[in-house]
Amino acid sequence: MYAIANIIYGIPINDEIHNKANELDVELDETFDVLYSGNAEREVGYAGVHLGSMDEGSDISMNELTKIQPTEEQKQEALVNIAYVDEVLRDLAPEIGIYIVWSTS
Repeated sequence: MYAIANIIYGIPINDEIHNKANELDVELDETFDVLYSGNAEREVGYAGVHLGSMDEGSDISMNELTKIQPTEEQKQEALVNIAYVDEVLRDLAPEIGIYIVWSTS
């Protein structure tokens, strides 16, 4: 098993979203892309678009990493995907942006 850094544009599932979804009995995989996370304590994933990924065997410079940006089409697609997220959960999300969401193989 190895770590995978998923670079996304959108909103990640954070602890607050996870906890509120459990409280409301909302299935996160209905509106979020839930990623495999082995035996993690909570689900990991995002609503938005996937821009790329790298694993612990990847060599990538910070300069290359900081150049990853969504296209206008990807930004619009992300907004459409985020609109499907329950408003209560959406209000708990960080602002829409570029994030690294960790998963495992």
